[in-house]
This record gives sequence, C-alpha cells and structure tokens, in this order.
Amino acid sequence: MHANDLGRRAVVEQRNILDLVAMHQNIMMATAAADTVTPQQRGLYLRRSEEFLAEVMAPFEMMHRGFVDTIRQLQEVNATLEQRVEARTRALKNSQRRSADLARLYLILSNINSAIVRLRSRKELFKEACRIVVKQGGYPMAGIILRDPAALALPDSWFHLAHADSSSTAVSIDSVSVEVRDALRDVYQEGKHVVRHRDKEDRAVWNGYAVDYSAYALLPLMLDEKVTGVLALFSAAPNAFSSAEMRLLLEMAGDLSFSLEHMQKDKKLNYLAYYDALTGLPNLSLLLERLPVQLQAAKRTGTIVAMLLVDLMHFSDVNDTYGRHVGDNLLKQVGARLCESATTCETIARLGADRFALAFTHITDTDQVAHILERDVLNAFSSTFRADDTDIHLTAQVGVSLFPSDAADADTLYKNAEIALKRAQSKGEHYLLYDPTMNERIIRSVTMEAKLRKAIELDQLVVHYQPKVSAADGRIVGMEALLRFDDPQTGLVFPKNFIHLLEETGLIFEVGFWVMRRVMEDLRHWRQLNLNPPRVAVNVSPIQLAQKTFLNVLRETLQDTGGRSDGLDIEITESAVMTEVRQNIPKLEAVREMGFQIAIDDFGTGYSSLSYLSRLPVNSLKIDRSFIVDMTRHPNSLAIVTSIISLAHSLELEVVAEGVELKEQAKLLKLLRCELIQGNLYSRPLPSEQIIPLLRQGHTSRPKS
Repeated sequence: MHANDLGRRAVVEQRNILDLVAMHQNIMMATAAADTVTPQQRGLYLRRSEEFLAEVMAPFEMMHRGFVDTIRQLQEVNATLEQRVEARTRALKNSQRRSADLARLYLILSNINSAIVRLRSRKELFKEACRIVVKQGGYPMAGIILRDPAALALPDSWFHLAHADSSSTAVSIDSVSVEVRDALRDVYQEGKHVVRHRDKEDRAVWNGYAVDYSAYALLPLMLDEKVTGVLALFSAAPNAFSSAEMRLLLEMAGDLSFSLEHMQKDKKLNYLAYYDALTGLPNLSLLLERLPVQLQAAKRTGTIVAMLLVDLMHFSDVNDTYGRHVGDNLLKQVGARLCESATTCETIARLGADRFALAFTHITDTDQVAHILERDVLNAFSSTFRADDTDIHLTAQVGVSLFPSDAADADTLYKNAEIALKRAQSKGEHYLLYDPTMNERIIRSVTMEAKLRKAIELDQLVVHYQPKVSAADGRIVGMEALLRFDDPQTGLVFPKNFIHLLEETGLIFEVGFWVMRRVMEDLRHWRQLNLNPPRVAVNVSPIQLAQKTFLNVLRETLQDTGGRSDGLDIEITESAVMTEVRQNIPKLEAVREMGFQIAIDDFGTGYSSLSYLSRLPVNSLKIDRSFIVDMTRHPNSLAIVTSIISLAHSLELEVVAEGVELKEQAKLLKLLRCELIQGNLYSRPLPSEQIIPLLRQGHTSRPKS
C-alpha cells in the first residue's frame, strides 16, 4: 500500500495518528524480524519506513495547518464580533442615557413653563425654577443671580441644593464660588452662555452645606435685550452639558427671560392703572380704592377724614403761553411740593390735567382742617414755580368735604368735595367746605392762624399776670403768667381761642419759650424797682414737654441767669404729666435741679396714679376751676375739693385753688386749709405795668369777711 493511500485511508476511516503509527510499527517489526532480511536491507527498510511515515503524516499536517488557520480565523471573527457587540451595547446605553437626559430636560422644561403660567411673582417663580431644576433635573445645585436686584426689588440671588432642608433662599454669589462670580462677568459683558468643566471635582459651600461639582453652566436671562440675570446650573458629571442638553437648557433660559419681560409689562400696566405716569402720584382709581379703608379706620378711632380737591386756576393759559412741556414740568413741581408740604397726608393723587386730591386722616377736630388748608395746601403755592428760566405763579382753589359729617362713604365724600370745589370756582373763593356752616368757622381759624404768625413777627403777643394770694392774710405770694394776643382789630384775644392753633402749627415751641424770656425780663425790671416780686409760674404745653429737646431749649432760655430759674416756675396739666409718666419723671427732676418749682395744673380732671403721684418731683397741686365753681352748689364737687386738699397735705404739697370768683368759695377754701387762692375775686390778670401797684403794697384788695 502506498503511503499516501494509507494516509487517506486513515483519514477516511477517521483513524487517529496514534493508530496509524502503531500500524506502521507493527509492519516494520514483522519485516525486520524475518530471517531472510540482511542488515543492509534492514537499514534500507528503516529509511523507507521513515519516508513512508512522513508521507503518511503529510495529510495530517495539512489538515492540522487548516485547523490552525480556521481556529485563528474564528478567533479573529469572534474578537471582531465581541468588539461590535460591545460598541453596540455602549452605543445603546449612551442612547438610553441621552434619551433619559432628554426626557429629564423636557420634564424640567415642561414644569418650569407650567410655573411660568401659574406664578405671577418673580420671587416665587425664581424659587420654584431652582427647586424644579434640582429636584426633578438631578442637578446638585441650581441658582438664579440678578445683576441689578434694586431695580427688580428682589434679593441678590436664589440657590437650591439637593440635600438642603430649606427651600430656595437668598444668598450672595460670593458665598457659593468666587470662580463662578468671575465667570458671571463674562456672561454679563458678552451676553453669551458659559460652560466650564473641571479637571477634578470642586466644592461649593453654602449655608453650611457642601456641594461637589465637576462642571457648571451659566445661562443669561435677558430683559429688554440686556442681560438682567443668570441661571447657574452645577453638575457632578464631568461630561455634563452636551450640545443637545445645552439646546434645551438655553430654551429654558429663554422661557424664563420671556416670563421676566411679561411680568415687567404686567407691572407697568398695573402701575399705569393706579398711578399717574407724569407725576408718579396715585390716580383716581387708587384714591377711591384706598379711601374706603381709610374711612373704616376713622370710624373705628372716631377721627375725621378730610377730602380736599385742588384745582389749578387758569392752568390752560400756561400751556397755551409756554407750551405743554412747561405745563408738564409745572405739574411735576406741584406734585412734589404737595408731597413735601403735606407731610401728614395719607394719599396725594393727581386726578386730571390740572386737578389734585389730598386725603387727610387722623383729624381729631374740625379746627385742624383750617390749619391743613393753610399749611399743607395753600402754603405750597405761596412761592413761584420755576420753568424754562421763567418764574410762574400758580393759584389753587380747594373744595373740602369731611367724613363723617358730610358723607358716610367714599364715593359720596369725593362727590361732595367736587361740589364744594365747583362752589368755590363759581364764587371766586380760594376754598370752600361742602357744609356751608363750616366755612365761617374754618375762615375764622385760617384768619386767626395768619394773624398769629404776623403777631409773632410784630411782637403783638403780651403777657398778663394774675396774683396768687395767701388764704390766711391776702398777701401776694405768687403769680401766674397768662398769654394774650393783642389784636389791633378786635382787641385782646384769650388763649382758649388760639392756643390750640399754636399747638397744631408747632408755633407753641417758639411762643412758649418767648413767654419765659418775657417773664424773666419783667422779673428783672421789677427787681430794679425794688419791688421784691414773688415767683411767677409759666404754663408749659404738653407738646413742649414731649419734645425731645425740651430740656436743652430750657437751659438755653436760662443762659442769662446762669442756668437757674431766677424766680420762674412752671405749671403742667395733670394729663400732660401722666402721659408717658415714666419718661416725664426724669425730665421734671432735671427741671427741679434748675431751680424751678413745679405745679400740677387742672388737678382732678386727669387719671393720676397715686403711686406715680408720690414719685413726681412737684411742689404744689392746682385744683381745677370747674370744681371750685361748683363746690358751693354741689356736694360732690365739695367732696372732691376736700379730698384733693387732704391728699396734697398728706404728700406735703401746697394747694392752689384757681378760678375763685365768690366770697363764699374763698371762705370755704380757708376752712379746708387751702394755702393759696387765685381768681378774679382778688384780681383779674393785669399787664406788667398795672401789676406794679399791687406789688408795691404787697397784697390785693382783699374781700371783706
């Protein structure tokens, strides 16, 4: 059998190589063992055997090489398939992640758009947007930073953290990251978004919370084509903010910018609905909206509300002569002056081309309306206005209606003010009230206020003196200084007719200390005449006592006497002392240290606390005249007078009874051991010249027993 045939047979019969070698060895051993075989033949057989074996093995070697090549090819194919599967798996995962990211971003976008539709407040929108981005977007931190917070009336910025307990809170960007703060400048300057990736994680610390981030994006928020704010997003993923992600985030920033523009327009529309665009004052709508609330408050407190309508006379002539731009300038100046002058006005509004309205609340007396008219309204037009280098004088007419006397509701109050203004215009008056009976009273008050101001300038105020006499022997032991207004037209005007105007206008401060200086001058004059004048008491207004500078002004008044009272005393009403009594006690102690003696005037009409009364640094009590007048007719008044005298003596205080007009009153007071008596029974108040004879004799014409 040929070697090749044997090899093929072995392959066909699927014999393995070991079987083939065994067959060959058996044949060779049998042949070599034959006796007929010579050594030369045996060597030949061995060589032939090796050749034969090589020929037999040739198919196997070819087959092995084929197997090796096939296995290598299969391994290469398998490696290629594995790479393709891995690549496709990775691509699938990336696709799924991108899909999830896009779905997450679309969810954020949708929810923020819902918030834009739902929320009308910038503050609430910003807080909700930050919360949505963190809670639903998976960003560890998000914030909105405003470039000009003052213009938007909002804090500097909002930040929300994934693991912070609190909701969005206003913080400074400096406390988050200095690097981010610097990157903001690029956004503001260039108006383009900024994306930064970190080589390693960085950390931002905020309100005690730490956030690690590997990338951040700053997206501009536009308003009127300018960067007004920035949406800041922080991510822990190094490869965050892909191009697809940024497209949706920029769209989200655009939606927020649109909402800002929409809110600004709404705000402007709301402003124009309630405010005058030229002067910035409230308009009629806001005035009528506020007025019912003011009337309700006045109803609860029992106070008066005054509605004043102010019309500028002949203002159309100004527009025709100087042009509308000058007229607009003047209207702005009028609004500004009214705001500056009418400091106590609750609402100042511009109603039309040349008409303004003022609503005054917390008025306690109708006489105050005269002062309001003079000081807060008419005074605003006392000086000329300046426009285009031209001095222009404007005159106003005013219509006034009062709540509750003229109207019970806001609409009626406004309509009645209009009626009053029309009457003033038709009659050529500067002002008229809706109630005609009030006009004469208001005119008297305004006239008196003007006279008082002039009287101060022309030194028409005078001081009269009424003696205080000893109930025991009629000696003059003191005097009270009483203010009078010497009106050239009507004669002497008593304090009850003008003191309230001095207090309402604030003139009481000037006049009160003027009285002190005048009394000190008279005391010095009487001493020069060797009259040995007694101490003189001056009344101090509750408004003076409440003034913070009261003690300082009092010391300045006493400079000529070395800071001592020099025979000057003060009287303060019981109600004035007991108002803010804790603050008044140290004031009165300081007054005592200057040498003043202090009397509580009108005692019995207030609500003095005995515990405070014992602590007050006072020297005497003056029984209110109403009890003195009635003490001889009504037992209750007599009982009150008796109790006051006993109380004063128990506190070691002197008692003064004022308003004594009858001998019976004087006798009864003497029996009750009242030390001092003051009243017309002994002497009416006299000018300083006429009091001199009484001081010379040392007593008044004492009534006979």
